[in-house]
Amino acid sequence: MKKKVSNVFSFIKEMYAEWTADNCFQLAAALSYYTLFSIAPMLIIVISVAGYFFGEEAINGEIQRQMSSLVGNDGAEALAKMIQSAYIDAERGLLPTIVGIVTLFLSATLAFTALQDSLNKIWKVQLKPQSGIMAVVINRVLSFAMVLGIGFLLLVSMVINSLLSALNKYIERLLADYSVYLIKLSALFIGFAVITVLFAMIFKFLPDVKIKWRNVWIGALLTSFLFSVGRYLISWQIGNSDLTNTYGAAASIVGIILWINYSSLILFIGAEFIYVYVKRKGETIKPDEHAIKINYGRDEHAVQSAEADAAHPAYAGRNSRHAGKAIVIDKSR
Repeated sequence: MKKKVSNVFSFIKEMYAEWTADNCFQLAAALSYYTLFSIAPMLIIVISVAGYFFGEEAINGEIQRQMSSLVGNDGAEALAKMIQSAYIDAERGLLPTIVGIVTLFLSATLAFTALQDSLNKIWKVQLKPQSGIMAVVINRVLSFAMVLGIGFLLLVSMVINSLLSALNKYIERLLADYSVYLIKLSALFIGFAVITVLFAMIFKFLPDVKIKWRNVWIGALLTSFLFSVGRYLISWQIGNSDLTNTYGAAASIVGIILWINYSSLILFIGAEFIYVYVKRKGETIKPDEHAIKINYGRDEHAVQSAEADAAHPAYAGRNSRHAGKAIVIDKSR
């Protein structure tokens, strides 16, 4: 038992060392910035994909409801205005419509491209310098596929929720005393499953790596758990913080950025967990055919120093000096 506890603390220390060396707070801040510009175009595509089956009005309403529970009513209203302003008016003519579609595509994939770069850094890979325009196109298409995947998962979630609603009266007759709790638990489980699949898709397909599904799922489950718990905490924090007095008219946007930043940090915790977990198993996360392995010069010295800092929190600020170490490309690939 004592050894297991020691192993857990050792694992957490190593995760903290990698987290610090990769400068994940800076990565999350950058991703939040890009996502702010991507979220409206991305949701337009999601609404269009899922709305084909359920109707855009129903999907829009569902997204509004979800956003209200996450970032509050003001944040949801601000997001609705962003979506409305990003819609393409086909009556403006052919050329403006084409330009609008291309801009929508590039904007929607911007956040996933930034996320891909961040995960590549955490997992110590990068695109080959000679990859050229084709690799960029492939990455953009992959990012767009992730956006479509979100639309598909939203569609699946709504189908299941619709089935639960249809079965609600039948369940009430069978289990009158417990039907409400059963429906709520089912909804929570469905939400958790959908989020887990989304994180698994991100870890498996977005970075330029080859990674086994069994390693992906354990990281996706942890990330989904932290995300599910944290969403209530951050929503409570936003709901009970008087952002309007502090930030004025920008309060709704600040709430959205806070939520995006928190979600990014949780995602990077999952990525660091997978990296350390795979390394401790004696395996490696290998680059795919378009990428190469990177050996950060800080790996041995900086990680050991950060682990020492983790044991002495009073000195935790010292390890920031390792973040700028040189990068050495492993040309064995």
